Amino acid sequence: MILSQRDEGEGRDTGSGGGAELRAVRRRRSCLVYGLLLLATTILACSIYWWGYCGILRKPTVRQPPIRADELFLDPRVFSENWQGNSAPRSAKEDYPTAEEAREFAVWSPRDVVIADQIILHYRDSQEASGAFAEIHRAKFRLDNTVRWESLDTQIYENRVADEFAAVVLHLPGSDVYLLVARYDEFISIFNLSMPPAYMDDREIATILEAIDARMSEHLHKAIREVPLPTVTPIPTRPN
Repeated sequence: MILSQRDEGEGRDTGSGGGAELRAVRRRRSCLVYGLLLLATTILACSIYWWGYCGILRKPTVRQPPIRADELFLDPRVFSENWQGNSAPRSAKEDYPTAEEAREFAVWSPRDVVIADQIILHYRDSQEASGAFAEIHRAKFRLDNTVRWESLDTQIYENRVADEFAAVVLHLPGSDVYLLVARYDEFISIFNLSMPPAYMDDREIATILEAIDARMSEHLHKAIREVPLPTVTPIPTRPN
């Protein structure tokens, strides 16, 4: 009787131990299955993301048509209705041979009292245009005491669009000449406004100059800065 009870107790202990081991095996199998499912899901998600990313990179870029210099000219409507202008812009390549494209456009008031002339130069890239800007600045702003000049009053106009900018007012016998050179990316604008002294007030002059920036900002998608760009000053020289 005692032996029988001992055997029965050992059998129960053995059965209990076997059930725990079986449950442990099942848990390990479940963890393994879940781990494999998680790994497969992760690999699938990464594959979808990678192929989608590569597909975006390989997607052909829709290029906008190149901007022509003629599109960047100052809108002549900023001048009075009775002003006249060139029927079409003309080439200025002879004066600026290093430019990819050089175009010139002029407008004038009745009896040629006021003449406004703008040249748009297009270079291969911004770096080349910046070098050309420096050369133009040295050539056009090398002023001496034989010419009375002053920097353009910032109360009249401040440039908030260009990447480089230089402006000066020349006081010549019987006329004032506003000369502005500005680089916008790979384009350079050279603007001359010649008129009798005090023929236009400051607001009229500012409207014309601001229209140049507005044109560039619109066509070249240039942001308008809160802080104006400092003006590059003329290079003083001694008279010959």
